Amino acid sequence: MLYAEADFWLGHDEEQFARESREAIRARDIQLAREANRTPSFRQRAGEAVIAFGIRLAGDHRTVRDERRLVTRPT
Repeated sequence: MLYAEADFWLGHDEEQFARESREAIRARDIQLAREANRTPSFRQRAGEAVIAFGIRLAGDHRTVRDERRLVTRPT
């Protein structure tokens, strides 16, 4: 009877270890996926917008797309 009980607990412990191992691997994969697909926060996007606005105020030339033109070619 002691051997059967010991065998049961050994199998139970092995199953629990395997389950925890799979959960740890899954948690690590989820964390890596989140880090790879990280979107910028609101604060980061606002900072980029302020920097871009400051560059425009500093006098850098605007691109053709940004400029509004009344005439596209000479008449």
